[in-house]
Amino acid sequence: MKKIGFFGIATLILLAFSCAPMIVPAPTPGGIVDLDTNSLTVQNEGIIITVSSESWKHDPVDVKYTFTPFFVTVLNNTTGVITIDEDHVFVFDENKTQYGVVAPKDVDSALTPRYYPPVFFYGSNYYYHDRWGLGIEIGYPFETYDSEVIPTAFRFGPIAPGARVMGFVYLQKPPPEVKELTFKISPILESEKSITLSFNFRREK
Repeated sequence: MKKIGFFGIATLILLAFSCAPMIVPAPTPGGIVDLDTNSLTVQNEGIIITVSSESWKHDPVDVKYTFTPFFVTVLNNTTGVITIDEDHVFVFDENKTQYGVVAPKDVDSALTPRYYPPVFFYGSNYYYHDRWGLGIEIGYPFETYDSEVIPTAFRFGPIAPGARVMGFVYLQKPPPEVKELTFKISPILESEKSITLSFNFRREK
C-alpha cells in the first residue's frame, strides 16, 4: 500500500471528485424534487419523508465512497405513533438487485483508521488511512480524527405524533455500472397498517 503526506492531498481530491458519479433525485410519482439540495419529498397518509443524496459532508469523508449514505427526514403528522425499523428500508437498482441497510457501528468500524506511534515528521501520534478509495494511504495527525457516523445516524424505532426524526441511513454501495436506484421506506402506522413511500434516484457524472 502506498503512503503519501499532506502535500499530495489536493491532487487526490480533484481526481476523486472528478471521477465519482453523483446520485441525484429523479422524477417520482407524487414526489417533489429539489435539485439544489438533491432531495426528494413524498407524503402519504400524514407522513412526510424527505430523502437527500450527496449530503455527507462529515468525517470520515470515506463514508460516501465506501457506502451509500442517504439523509432521511421523517415528519409524523398523524395522530398516532408510527414505527420505522431497519428492515422497513430497501433500495433496489434497475436490475431489481436489493441493497441492505448497514448499521452505523459497522460503518464506523469499517472506516476506523489504522493507528501508528509518534514520528518526527508529524510530531505527534498519527494514522494512515486510504481516503477516497484510491488505494493510497495518507498520513493524518491522530487528533484530527473524529468520526460523525454514529452521532449523525437516523434513529430507527417509534416516532411520536407530530415528531420529526432525521439522520443518515447507510446502505451497501452498488457497483459502478448501476444507473438507477429506488429507495423505499415502509412505516408501520399505529393501526399496524404498513404503507410504502418510494423515491427514485439516478447516477450521473
